[in-house]
Amino acid sequence: MNGKITIAGIGPGKKSLMTHEVIEAIDNATDIIGYSSYINRIKSRKNLNLHSSDNRQEHERAIHAIEIALNGKNVLIISSGDPSVFAMSSVMFETLDNGPEIWKEIEIITVSYTHLRAHETRHDLVCRLLLE
Repeated sequence: MNGKITIAGIGPGKKSLMTHEVIEAIDNATDIIGYSSYINRIKSRKNLNLHSSDNRQEHERAIHAIEIALNGKNVLIISSGDPSVFAMSSVMFETLDNGPEIWKEIEIITVSYTHLRAHETRHDLVCRLLLE
């Protein structure tokens, strides 16, 4: 049974700046993988495994996430910024493309911090304009 991998940016610092989708991904993860500075921002809880590594080990993090997901786990790979712009998404998809066919059966979800924040900002702006 295959699990899934979610790739998400946890934002610039405070939890209040995280999107709801990222908070939900953290809450639902069985395993979270990331650079140690980002892992240190995640609160430990029962049934959650935190895996930290050096910042220059993107390929190794991708393979580690795949191995865990192949065992039916819900893996979250975190970075501080938008994973679709300058973080783990491209590394993950390159790794999947160069791996065995079974790797391609894992569900991959990318939570785009930039797109979600842009949507929230637009929503807030529209609400303000309607209220004026």
